[in-house]
Amino acid sequence: NLLQNWVKEEKMECSEEMGDIIRQYDANTALSVYLKADAKNKVIQCFLDLGAVDKILLYTQRVNFKPDWHSLLQNVVARNPQSAKDFAI
Repeated sequence: NLLQNWVKEEKMECSEEMGDIIRQYDANTALSVYLKADAKNKVIQCFLDLGAVDKILLYTQRVNFKPDWHSLLQNVVARNPQSAKDFAI
C-alpha cells in the first residue's frame, strides 16, 4: 500500500487529522499515523477498533500516559464485554 510506505518512510507529515481521514479506510495505517503524531487518545481508540485491548495498558505505560480509565472501560464494555472483563483485571 502506497500510503503505508509513505508513513513508514516518513515521506508525509503525520497528524491527528490525517489519521482521522485514514482511519475511515484502514485502522492499521491510521494507528501508525497516530503513533507518529503522538495522538495518544487516538492510538488507544485504534487499539479498541482493532480489538487489541491488551496493548492499551502496555502503550500507556510505555509513553507515560494516564487516560480516563473509567471512560475507557465503558468504551471497551460497549464494544466487547469479554475483553472488558480481561481489561478490568
